[in-house]
Amino acid sequence: MRHGEDAEVYINGVLAVTSPGLSRIYAPYALSPEALASLHPGENTFAVHVRHEDFEAHFADLGLVDVLWPESEKAGQ
Repeated sequence: MRHGEDAEVYINGVLAVTSPGLSRIYAPYALSPEALASLHPGENTFAVHVRHEDFEAHFADLGLVDVLWPESEKAGQ
């Protein structure tokens, strides 16, 4: 996600991510356990709220990625 000031992301009405300040580069964020649990097959609803104090910071861009870790990395090996 990359965004203007103070971003909040909701998935299916559940708060998934908060990111304070301005994000000048794309960065990964872990979703809250509640937001992960709200995901389901088919359509899901995403909503993004970004505070607009700075005239140049009126943006948000994000994507959802499912990362599959090898079993050895899950166990911390």
